[in-house]
Amino acid sequence: MNKYKEIRQRLKMTQKQFGELLGVGQSAVAQWESGENFPATMQLYRLSELSGESMTELLMDRLNQQKK
Repeated sequence: MNKYKEIRQRLKMTQKQFGELLGVGQSAVAQWESGENFPATMQLYRLSELSGESMTELLMDRLNQQKK
């Protein structure tokens, strides 16, 4: 499971709710979770605040997903 989905599920949110919190649509969240696309810097910053994980951890997850 990727980090973005893990954070969303930990917060007990739907993709739509999570997207609203981050200022994007449900389809953007679905793309992040599938590895089709990735959050922009502002969304990564907000995800870091929400999850308590560093930007580095979130970026590393992004890089690992791109390698797959």
